[in-house]
Amino acid sequence: MAAPPPAAEKWIVIRKFEKRGGVKVKLPPTLDELIKIGSQELGVEGVRVREVSTEALIKNLEAIEEGTILWLMTTDEEKNFD
Repeated sequence: MAAPPPAAEKWIVIRKFEKRGGVKVKLPPTLDELIKIGSQELGVEGVRVREVSTEALIKNLEAIEEGTILWLMTTDEEKNFD
């Protein structure tokens, strides 16, 4: 029996809240890793991730499609969404 094909890599863009540009990164296996990578790349302390087009909070990486643009949210920025 043949091994299943490897999961396709997804590349996304992560940027600071309400900013343009950002960094294109390969989607890691966990949300915590995505927040850590985004924090390092953008020089902020991220706590959550939101989809730019809908402002929806991302709780599951399976919801992220190839090419999605995400905001890395800090604690203060998230207060606006509570």
